[in-house]
Amino acid sequence: MEGITITIEETRQYFRDFTCELLTSNPKNKDIIREFYSQRNNNTLGEYLKNKAWDEDLGGETRIYLVKDSIGCVVLFFSLKCGLLFRKNQYDKLEEDERSLVDMLVKAKKEDDQETINNYYEYGSAEFSDIDRLFKIADKRIDSKNETRELGDGQYTLKVEECFSGIELRHFCKNEAYSYPDEFKTPIGFGFSHVYI
Repeated sequence: MEGITITIEETRQYFRDFTCELLTSNPKNKDIIREFYSQRNNNTLGEYLKNKAWDEDLGGETRIYLVKDSIGCVVLFFSLKCGLLFRKNQYDKLEEDERSLVDMLVKAKKEDDQETINNYYEYGSAEFSDIDRLFKIADKRIDSKNETRELGDGQYTLKVEECFSGIELRHFCKNEAYSYPDEFKTPIGFGFSHVYI
C-alpha cells in the first residue's frame, strides 16, 4: 500500500485502541495465549507465557499483562515483578576491632558514662581512621534497639540501613503471529509504550 501516509494522530489512535489486561483476570486468556508465537531466544518467552505465566501470576510472584488490539488479539505481553532493594546495616560490615569498640560505646552511652565515652573517642581517634563514623554507627545501634523494644520482638526482622522500592520489567515480548498493518512505521513495542507508559 505505497503512497498511504499515516499521521501521528492516526498512529496514536491506533495504539489507544489497544487494551492492557492482567493475564489471570480473564479465564479466556488461558486459551488465547496458546496462539502466542515468538521465535526470539528459541521461543523461550512464548513458552514461558504458555507454560509458567499463569501460575506465577496467580501466585503473585510476577504480574503478567497482555496487550490486545481492538478485537481481542494478543499483540504483546510483559511482566512486572516488585521487590525491595536495601543497604545492609553498617555495623555488619565492620572489622572485629571496630565492632568491639562500637559495642563498648553503646554500653557506655546507655549508662550515660561521659568520661568513658570521651576516653573511647581519644583511643579511637588514634586507632581508627574515622572515629566519627563509628560513633554514628553506635548511635544508630542504640536507636535500633530502642525501636525493637518499642515495637516488639525483632527476631524475624532483617535490620537494614535504607530501603528502596523496585520494579523489574522481567519480560517484554511481541506476538510474531500478530498481523501489524504495513502503513504504520512505528514499532509495536515503542508505540504501545509511548501512548501508555
